[in-house]
Amino acid sequence: MKFKPVNVAVLGPEGTFSEIASKKFLADECINGNFVYCNEVDEIFELVENQNVSFGVVPLENSIEGSINLTIDCLREYYKIVEIYKDIILDVRLCLLAKKDLEYVSVICSHPHAIAQCRKFLKKLNRNNDNRFKISTVKSTALACKIAKDDETVAAAAAEEASEIYRLNLLFKGINDYKSQTRFIVIKRKFTDANKISGKKISLIFELENKPGALYEILREFSEKDINLTKIESRPSKRRLGEYFFFLEFEGNLGNENTGEVIKNIKGKVKFIEILGNY
Repeated sequence: MKFKPVNVAVLGPEGTFSEIASKKFLADECINGNFVYCNEVDEIFELVENQNVSFGVVPLENSIEGSINLTIDCLREYYKIVEIYKDIILDVRLCLLAKKDLEYVSVICSHPHAIAQCRKFLKKLNRNNDNRFKISTVKSTALACKIAKDDETVAAAAAEEASEIYRLNLLFKGINDYKSQTRFIVIKRKFTDANKISGKKISLIFELENKPGALYEILREFSEKDINLTKIESRPSKRRLGEYFFFLEFEGNLGNENTGEVIKNIKGKVKFIEILGNY
């Protein structure tokens, strides 16, 4: 029996690390998919909300550059509609790609996070070539490749896979300053709570009362039950200065008694809480 391919929203154009992570997701799930390319993270959330796609794949954090703030903000904005289905950890290995040899290049461009991840390499490369390279940022590594395909004076820092897609020469491999990984999350529209009772990790958001020790009281609940927190991040509420919400992740399963007790206790100590996924 053949199943109809699902639509998956990813950051485009073709050849981004977001697309590579999505291919890994589809392979892991043993399903066929068609990609819908988007320019921004919030566009992916909108497509999931409106049921134009079955899944969306967005970056959550990078081991060098940290969290993707827009993704965390969108998880807060769309929490009633969208949930986290699973996460994907992808090794990020950047390469320098160009239409011709390095001697023709005067501009090196890529996504800001990619540029930041190979800052030392680019600085050394520039120093060894009379500082003739201008560093430019664009919305994605793949867009940088599209530009390089049409302009021989431009080189792109991007995935090696993109060299085949855009028919670019591979000038340098592995130009990252440090080994890098990006964690992506797969999001889908909420229909039932069935998927929220299984998994090894829980993501949630919450807001606190403005009083001394409020955050300590929340963290103590996890400590007393010997539950390991893996991530906590604060983001502005966008309502007034000094007001924040928190994005928190911990190891656990909502079917576990200890986990259920912690969630119950937290609910009595916060202004707002929402579980984003147990996966």
